[in-house]
Amino acid sequence: MREGPSPGDVTQTEFLAEAVETTVTDEGVDTVESTLRRAVKRFRAAVVDDETAAELLCDDRVLRESDAARREEPEPLACRVFVEPMLDALGYDELAHEVGDLSDRRGDQADYAASFQPYDGVDSRQLLFEAEPLNKSLDRDRHGLGQVLDWLSYRPFEAEFGVATDGLRWVLVRYDRDTYSLDRLAGVDLRPVVRHIFAEQTGVDVAPEEWDTDDTRTTLERFVAGFELDNVVTTARDADRIVSRRRAEITDQFYDEYVAHVFGRAPGDDEHIGRSLVGDGVVAPSEATGDDVRLFAIGLVNRLVFVKFLEDRDLVESGLLEKIAAEHRESDVPRSLYETYLEPLFFGVFDERRDDRSRRIETITRYSEMPYLNGGLFRPAVNYDADVDDTAFDVVDDVLFDLLDLLERYEFSTDGGPSALDPSVLGNVFEKTINYITTDTGDQKKELGAYYTPDEITRFCAEQTVLPRLREEIGSHLRHEHGYTESMLTDADDVFDLIGSLPPQHGARRRDCRRCRRRVSGTGPRVWLWSLSHVCRE
Repeated sequence: MREGPSPGDVTQTEFLAEAVETTVTDEGVDTVESTLRRAVKRFRAAVVDDETAAELLCDDRVLRESDAARREEPEPLACRVFVEPMLDALGYDELAHEVGDLSDRRGDQADYAASFQPYDGVDSRQLLFEAEPLNKSLDRDRHGLGQVLDWLSYRPFEAEFGVATDGLRWVLVRYDRDTYSLDRLAGVDLRPVVRHIFAEQTGVDVAPEEWDTDDTRTTLERFVAGFELDNVVTTARDADRIVSRRRAEITDQFYDEYVAHVFGRAPGDDEHIGRSLVGDGVVAPSEATGDDVRLFAIGLVNRLVFVKFLEDRDLVESGLLEKIAAEHRESDVPRSLYETYLEPLFFGVFDERRDDRSRRIETITRYSEMPYLNGGLFRPAVNYDADVDDTAFDVVDDVLFDLLDLLERYEFSTDGGPSALDPSVLGNVFEKTINYITTDTGDQKKELGAYYTPDEITRFCAEQTVLPRLREEIGSHLRHEHGYTESMLTDADDVFDLIGSLPPQHGARRRDCRRCRRRVSGTGPRVWLWSLSHVCRE
């Protein structure tokens, strides 16, 4: 279990699984509701008083041992009062507790597991559950979804699906072995329902504003649809189709809007439909050509999208682009938003080591702690037809505001989600853009190297080439430095199993190898392989 960045917050109702024909009966919803009502009563009895119960149910404070009337540990209390009764109400009659993987060594254990073996058509041996204390973040690297990702990415668990919960917030995920990331299939927050029930039981007005019994019923129906055992099985059977279709839909939708904002035209249509970067948004130097303007516009959008991913990974402050746009709207600065905020960010912060940044940049508090990004994206491009670079361009405020508003309408996440754009999806947008701006697409795409290799192909190539070579190198090291025999080496199923067998003095390396698979989760097999190779070299 490890600390790390947050994969993303759980929204009240988050559903990709709603694309599946699940079954929700009045009896099932009634059972869940009555179970939840009893759980609230038990919770009130389990903590020191109703004031403490109200605080825990209405705020985000994490349940502590001192909150419990009998000084009960927080996680067992949450499991006893909320998690286990709800699982029973959802039809999980045959749960295994404290479940390890199927390897010969003792490792991490899931809190609960439900077997998928009685069900045909599910490409997973079991469904794993991680329980947390009430209100503890489900989105930390060492807890909740981070722990679920660790299990699912470890093949000996033979599991593709998992649930993270604190008893009131529930998230169902699938592990995508092509992108090494989690696809969120369902997520429901029951806290508004519980606050409504608590208010009914105690007369303390803690219910959400304008919340009524219809809201309670709707939320519980979605909960049953997403997490009742039979419905989870149905979702698991159809997960590949659901995820693929949703990714295609969100990619097409974003691409259509992207082309309209950048080029001012709908895809496949030459008719001009409004203001755009290329049409009248880019203020270019006189010597710049039309191709220069298009190249700058595409580069600008790529940089803005990358910043959205930095926001998602907490490498820059959350909502950075939205905040600087709001600040500029309210200011009297005569220069453009691009010149005032974005150009210094791109070409004074991200492309400069902290010790090399200008005094002007050092005076901007918001930029002072931002990272240096050692890559070409934030270096001023010089490959224009004219003898200019990116710093010679500007952008009209109104057009840039529209573009930022577009980006804010989408979720950019490296961890997947029902409506999220991830880096692999944007690779497809990049290829579509090359198709759009070139005429002889076959030759020019080949010339530009603009084929975006699908993740499943990249993964296959990596598993057939890089991973065997890493296993060979590590095996040689273990033979010569630690006296491993051939039989000891051949017992390992893969490079991960081999690293797991390292001697005790290499425990940190074993943990790093497991950890590296989720630190870059969602970034795709290319970055994942680099991270893994780095750990193996050490």
